[in-house]
Amino acid sequence: MNCKLTVKVCGITREKDARTALALGVDYIGLNVWAHTPRCVSLEVVNTLLPVIPRGKRVLVDVSPSVDSLARFAGDFDFFQIHFSHDTPVEVVTSWQTTVGRERLWLAPKCPPEIEIPSWLLDCADTFLVDGFKKDAFGGTGQTADWERFSQLKESHPNKQWILAGGLSPDNILSALFASKTNFVDLNSGVESAPGIKCAEKLQRLFDTIKSAS
Repeated sequence: MNCKLTVKVCGITREKDARTALALGVDYIGLNVWAHTPRCVSLEVVNTLLPVIPRGKRVLVDVSPSVDSLARFAGDFDFFQIHFSHDTPVEVVTSWQTTVGRERLWLAPKCPPEIEIPSWLLDCADTFLVDGFKKDAFGGTGQTADWERFSQLKESHPNKQWILAGGLSPDNILSALFASKTNFVDLNSGVESAPGIKCAEKLQRLFDTIKSAS
């Protein structure tokens, strides 16, 4: 590894976990407001956590949100990571872009292994997240992504920023980095002791592993 690795920790639900991640030097903190995940945080908790997270590091995470929902958070968050099915209508995706701006939109299309990311979708944002695929879930499953496919996407579309997610942990982070050639990772279930509860020891160990390989 000879370039800086950008790191996001997602699914933060507690102030102490946000502070631990920030002390280790994470670049971004993700707060998930999708109701159907154990890592969902209420508006009350969002308002408690936001003062802990510096401007420039705040990422809202949601699944196929309404425009009204996005607009409600537009002033408080810096970036918007949206998970959605690959066959979502183009009008819906462009409405997200219009609401928060192309430069703040991180798209995470859920594509089955046999389906390529639609070409029109690549025109809607500059940043894309690739997660492990599970038919009945959107992220946070602990399932690893296809690292080779990620590498191919990154090579085929070098003008885009590509984020690798999916079960990244202290035990597989080096293999993931070298196989995928990513320079941006999203950590979640692989650094938890329980859903939504980050493990300080796992986070420390993962960062130590990264540093040792730099």
